[in-house]
Amino acid sequence: MFKNQGMALVADDGLRLAVRGFSGRARLTSPLGLRCALLGGAILAVAVAATFGDPAAHLRADPDLSRLLRGMAVIKAALALGALAVLYWRLARPIQPATAMAYVVGAWLMAAASMIVWRLSFIGLGAVAFHSGELTLLIVAWREHRRESITPAA
Repeated sequence: MFKNQGMALVADDGLRLAVRGFSGRARLTSPLGLRCALLGGAILAVAVAATFGDPAAHLRADPDLSRLLRGMAVIKAALALGALAVLYWRLARPIQPATAMAYVVGAWLMAAASMIVWRLSFIGLGAVAFHSGELTLLIVAWREHRRESITPAA
């Protein structure tokens, strides 16, 4: 079913399933590669953000504020999951590489920020990261439609 050709696994019908090398070009221009980068990067961003700080001191010092902040973190995580779902759908369609990278980085910021707020550490940094990612996604989505509407159809 699969043939090993150099550094890539290729299905019998010629569909590329893995990276052809380390150039990054083949991987990040296909919908599969973009989607894997989106989800893998979001998981990695959350995992890295989970290592920051220790919430135990905050939980003991002010449990009510901690519950409030964790509730906000859950809302931020829900928004980040919604953004990931919409981008997963969007990256299946043709897209400019720079636009795709802006979308992916914005989603990574939102995912990491929700975990930073959940851990009750660097809350200001988490807020800035979340809103930067959100603003990035909104501006790119707004500008993408305008740019594609003025380009002639091929």
